Amino acid sequence: MSLVIATGMAVEARIAGAGNFATIVGAGQAGRLAADLEAAVAGQATRILSFGFAGGLAPQLRAGDLIVPHGLRDGEIRLPCDPAWRAGMRRRLQGATSAQPQDGRSLSSPGDEAVFRMSGDGGWRAAHGASGQFETVDILGADAPVANAKEKAALFASSGAAAVDMESAIVARIAQRHRIPFAILRVILDPADRSLPSVALKALGPEGTIDFAGLLVGLLARPGQIFPLLRLAQDARRALLALRQAGAVLGVDFASLG
Repeated sequence: MSLVIATGMAVEARIAGAGNFATIVGAGQAGRLAADLEAAVAGQATRILSFGFAGGLAPQLRAGDLIVPHGLRDGEIRLPCDPAWRAGMRRRLQGATSAQPQDGRSLSSPGDEAVFRMSGDGGWRAAHGASGQFETVDILGADAPVANAKEKAALFASSGAAAVDMESAIVARIAQRHRIPFAILRVILDPADRSLPSVALKALGPEGTIDFAGLLVGLLARPGQIFPLLRLAQDARRALLALRQAGAVLGVDFASLG
């Protein structure tokens, strides 16, 4: 075993697991994910990737934007991603880039892109339009879903992190403990100005699968959430396409071998 990929949902694991590497589904169960990763490291895992969707905190990010962050913010602690691995992912993405940068400023510093956006023909280009107030693009670790737009705005103001997820902090802690490289590859599912419908959160099962029967029951009880849910479905289609495309461009090793 060499590369281990940590995800939060079954659909993410299916995309990541197209290669010959081990894929672990966390589904919001921090204790189980940590135990599974510890077992993987004991089984000779030499690098760990946090892969899947993330919630947007930076207001400039759109659904489907791809983040290859510089590091992970875990409370007051910041843990950097492996720079060589990040460089490998950037090279492969930029090798597939067909569109040149447009007017505006990148979310990351020139030459060290951390946010990419799909162009119309499936290529990737560096994302632009950020305020430029942060020198690095980081992911924020969270113990629970950050579903409310006001909460996202508060977290962005306090942390400066571009996005948030529930698996990356666990990956970063274990990688640091065992002194092995880690990287994060995340696609924005819900932008900063979107509040996730409660019926969607309740429909996520413990194995990272969607309980569609439960989703329907929830909608019958709260029909006012159907329009936010339809908007989420549209964002999810865009994010899923980007995640698949990124996996195809980066290859089965996700550029971890250079």
